[in-house]
Amino acid sequence: MNQQTWHSERLPFPPVVLGIAGCTGSGKTTLAAALARTLGGIHFHIDTYYRDLAHMPLEERVRQNFDHPSLIESPLLVAHIAALARGESIERPLYDFASYTRVLGPDGVGLTETVRPSAYLMVEGIFALHFTELLPYYSLRIILIHRTNSVSNAGSGATSRSAAAPPKWFATSTSPPFAPQAWPLCAPLPLTLTSPSTAPEHSTGRSSRFWL
Repeated sequence: MNQQTWHSERLPFPPVVLGIAGCTGSGKTTLAAALARTLGGIHFHIDTYYRDLAHMPLEERVRQNFDHPSLIESPLLVAHIAALARGESIERPLYDFASYTRVLGPDGVGLTETVRPSAYLMVEGIFALHFTELLPYYSLRIILIHRTNSVSNAGSGATSRSAAAPPKWFATSTSPPFAPQAWPLCAPLPLTLTSPSTAPEHSTGRSSRFWL
């Protein structure tokens, strides 16, 4: 991208950036997509920043723990979020989840997609709140927890979900007893998201309550 194009695509004001985290099945993707659709913003999923494992045999790639933040290329992720938070465009890498590698073009160079800045940016993923370098860019940090989740192996972060209970979603500043790498610090403001059928009529203290 040349200098003239870069300047024309830069926003005249800094975007509002939200960090949305949660375990698999917690509803973070649904929430981020709904917010992006409602606000006309960007749903920015961080899974495309998994490291390229092309240097490993396939049988070794499948044994990697993709629920650990070390497999995220965090320097590139942080640089891209910082650029979008400044109102600049980025070239986001493309990832092939079937082969655990970056998508390459015919010339062997990694393919990218252009992400242009928007007034609202929803950064979503298991590790959206894990990397401390990202936290200053967030106007709001949310962790979504499925109340039927139970830990079957706290060391691996694996969870099991009960299909009997209806889904109830909430976010809180209190870290739940899951694997530390999957549950980073949340915002100082205790934020609760729940459903109208279970929400009390009024919130108390400093807690803010929203209905999904």
